[in-house]
Amino acid sequence: MSDIRFACPKCNQSLEAPEDMKGMTIECPTCKESLIIPNPAFKKCPYCAEEIKFDAIKCKHCGEMLNQPKQAPVMPPPSFSTPVQAQPPTFPMAASAPPPPKVQTIELTSKKYKAQGCLAAILLMIAVILLVAGASTESGGLMAFSGFLIFVSLVWSIVVRILVWWHHE
Repeated sequence: MSDIRFACPKCNQSLEAPEDMKGMTIECPTCKESLIIPNPAFKKCPYCAEEIKFDAIKCKHCGEMLNQPKQAPVMPPPSFSTPVQAQPPTFPMAASAPPPPKVQTIELTSKKYKAQGCLAAILLMIAVILLVAGASTESGGLMAFSGFLIFVSLVWSIVVRILVWWHHE
């Protein structure tokens, strides 16, 4: 069995105890401080002081990365060509909050206008099929009706486009 090496948190005296004593409370021989013999498989998180596994990369309690040092943002040195103005203090955003996504104009379109545009396109396709069928049978009434449907579907499409444009910010 190996010994556990640790230091007194008060006086930093280097101490050693058998592994079977882990978790027991002892008294530091130097400063007489009461301390608990640590478990070598665990350590305390430097950010939240919760007990975590010794090989942990990220604290499961606070979510901080343990193997990466915290760095302050680097600010460029001020240039002397422009006057320096006092700026209000800025506070860094939380690392876990991503910036809001940019919304495209098309995503803001109401579903009812998209459905109207699809219905106008379907009507146009039906009208073209009827026009071709009327031309092949030389039916004047069918060709006139399909022409009317083409006109209605084109006007409908234009109105939908105007409504989509109108309702966008």
